[in-house]
Amino acid sequence: MRMGWLSLVLIACGGARDVPAPPPQVVTRSHGDEAALASVTLTAEAIARLGIEVATVEARAVARTRMLPGEVVARPGGIITITAPVPGLVLAAGALPKVGAEVARGQTLARLVPLAAVDRDLRAQAQSRIAAADARLVAGNSRVQRAEKLIDSGAGSMRAAEDARVERDIAEAELRAAQARLRMIDRTPLASDVATVLRAPFAAVIRQVLVADGQAVGGGAGLVELVAQDPLWVRLPVQAGERGTIAAGPVQVTPLGAASPTIVATPEVGPPSADAAGGTVDLYFVLPADAPLLLGERVRVDVPIAGDARSSVVPRAAIVHDTHGGAWVYVQIGEGRYDRRRVEVAGVSGDSVALTRGPEVGARVVVAGAVDLYGTEFGAGH
Repeated sequence: MRMGWLSLVLIACGGARDVPAPPPQVVTRSHGDEAALASVTLTAEAIARLGIEVATVEARAVARTRMLPGEVVARPGGIITITAPVPGLVLAAGALPKVGAEVARGQTLARLVPLAAVDRDLRAQAQSRIAAADARLVAGNSRVQRAEKLIDSGAGSMRAAEDARVERDIAEAELRAAQARLRMIDRTPLASDVATVLRAPFAAVIRQVLVADGQAVGGGAGLVELVAQDPLWVRLPVQAGERGTIAAGPVQVTPLGAASPTIVATPEVGPPSADAAGGTVDLYFVLPADAPLLLGERVRVDVPIAGDARSSVVPRAAIVHDTHGGAWVYVQIGEGRYDRRRVEVAGVSGDSVALTRGPEVGARVVVAGAVDLYGTEFGAGH
């Protein structure tokens, strides 16, 4: 009944008529040319909704740069090993420094008690010195007593009594020293009477501790390895054939991390080094003292290339990257018509991108809404 009623209404109105559908807001057509795979046509309403804005491709003289991998290294002479000057016993000054700890210039690292030469009669000699010192002390006491009696009887002089007291005091001191030496021989028969203090020659970080507290070491044995932290350098291996193309001056160093700050490093003359297998030679740059980098860290280095070159330049916002890393721009070819064309990026400077391949100078490319245009072309989720 409902369908019959609808049919009567249509007949009464003069029959069913076809209502034209509105035109689509976006039309996409394919190209045969790989450089411009697709063209997108937008209505004025779609352009306004996506906020499409265009800019002109310009030709400029741009400073060229090249990105190379580098490594943070210590300055020449910045890695040293504190060694034992003589055979001895290592004693901690409180505690041996820990790996990774920072030490100041002149800070005590450890004490080294030199080892005395081995002598089979060492104890006998010490006992002999004690006996001799004890005998001299007894004789000295007797001389002092005789000198004092002579003074009391008026037959002696004060000077003779003073000389006797001095000889007695010397004998007493020799006896105490001989007794102390014997006690040391009983406790540590090979240790000497003095200790050598080992100090840090410069402010550094402890890289390795090669001994333990109380360990006996030979002369020249490594004890502690130090690494200077101020300043750190960057070693940059470059191909020998490309060394002449690198311009002299500072470079931009960037740590390999998200949102890492860029650090300016200045060139420095370093030790001549190269890798024959890789065909590279090493350049060196000095980092600022406050650079948040660690020894051995890998970094990205942007080096300037000698000479400026004229290149096509587009705003950075015009570049769209696909899932495979390819770079594209949308070129306006008519009212509401945009071609997607492949480009090759030569370098980035601020908000501008230099191209080695791309649209001709004077072409107009999409800068606002380029990503939205890419999503419109491929559909949501692409």
